[in-house]
Amino acid sequence: MACFLIACTCAIARSDEKNGPAGQRQWSLSTLMKDLAQVKSDNPRFVQRQYLRSMTKPLVSSGVLLYRRPDYLEQKTEFPSSQRAIIQGNKLTLYSSAWKGPRTLSLQNTPGIWAVVESLRATLSGKLPVLLRDFNVKMNGSDKHWQLEFKPRDKALKKEVAAILLSGSGRWIGRIEIHYLAGNYSVTQLRRSPP
Repeated sequence: MACFLIACTCAIARSDEKNGPAGQRQWSLSTLMKDLAQVKSDNPRFVQRQYLRSMTKPLVSSGVLLYRRPDYLEQKTEFPSSQRAIIQGNKLTLYSSAWKGPRTLSLQNTPGIWAVVESLRATLSGKLPVLLRDFNVKMNGSDKHWQLEFKPRDKALKKEVAAILLSGSGRWIGRIEIHYLAGNYSVTQLRRSPP
């Protein structure tokens, strides 16, 4: 379920602003956050692999992710079974064909999921102060290939989530990794259709 929230990452709109010498853009965490804040909506396809210490092979799922500013995230899983997870505000609603009705959770009551959701929402909305309040943030690379690493500051979150990694190129977040303290982790690859 926490892996879903990772999935809720989308295309990144890139600013045309030029700040560096000779028309070159200076690359920084602030620049990336400004670019991310330009995203209004997106719907990339995803393939997610969950690696659990108790299993010899990863659990694989795939489908479509939806993002709408300011805080709507949805994962529509198509394989191996039809499921939906919707996050809006502080509420996570899960739908499955195996259940009679939806199940709703408060994000504040699920620290592991909250950490993933907050890192994604603050990133997609370009809210650097929120990220810096809740996570130790590192950025590597350039606008052609960048990586963000988030490590929770909160003691309760540190007991569940070791690190969240987002990587991308230009406008696109292409990979999301979540590493848990128990040794389990997930890798979600995102791709979008050509325009």
